[in-house]
Amino acid sequence: MLTAIPDDSPYGARFADDGEWLLDRLRHGTFIYLRHADDAAPGFAYIDLTGSFRAIGEALYWCAPRTEPIERNIGPGVDAGTAHGEAQ
Repeated sequence: MLTAIPDDSPYGARFADDGEWLLDRLRHGTFIYLRHADDAAPGFAYIDLTGSFRAIGEALYWCAPRTEPIERNIGPGVDAGTAHGEAQ
């Protein structure tokens, strides 16, 4: 079970625990069961995951909040003020 908690991140929340296992299951799984923690009903709902990891990646590419890079790693001999390290 993953619990989302409020946070100042661009999405407004984060997982309280490590969610790497969820990403692995989205990448390789076929479906996921859903159930609210307070739901008294015995059954689960499920979502078909066919193509979901690719769709999530595409959505993040186009819709993720843009943030400034924390640091820039510049290789030796590369001038960061030029395109691809080449003089214009």
